[in-house]
Amino acid sequence: MQEDSRKQLCFTRINNKLKECRKAIAVFSGDQVYKKYLDELKHSNTDTARKAQTVPHFLEACFKLCWLMAVQDPPLAFSPSIRRGDVFDTELFRIYIKKGTRVAYVVWPALLLHKEGEVICKGVAEGMPNLFHQPQNAPNMYYAIKGHFVSHRSDTFTYQYYRRPDDV
Repeated sequence: MQEDSRKQLCFTRINNKLKECRKAIAVFSGDQVYKKYLDELKHSNTDTARKAQTVPHFLEACFKLCWLMAVQDPPLAFSPSIRRGDVFDTELFRIYIKKGTRVAYVVWPALLLHKEGEVICKGVAEGMPNLFHQPQNAPNMYYAIKGHFVSHRSDTFTYQYYRRPDDV
């Protein structure tokens, strides 16, 4: 039993030293990885690669910041993906310009201590009103939005788009 605890102590010490080493060389290794990334970017013909090359200082700053976030233990993380129409979570985001109960778009994601961890810094998102508000006693209603009708079934929370109510 004592042998197992010695092995565990040894493993813990080695693991901690390796983490310290990773952090100590993070800036140097990040520079090397960034140079490799730039080389790959220059040889890419994608539209995204061309756009990335138009903002080199921003690209470098973002890359190095994300690298330093990744070498932490545990790694820092951004908030999960948010899509247009998702509920606006005020624990994760500050309002950009417009308030709303739903997210129109994310300006900047929230920064988390680790995946699913505490919020270190709130993100920024644009709000929008809930376009699909309906009374609770109406299980199935139609809404006219920009010439289209939307069928909303509150029991399944799904939306189906139709040209007119007769298409249902």
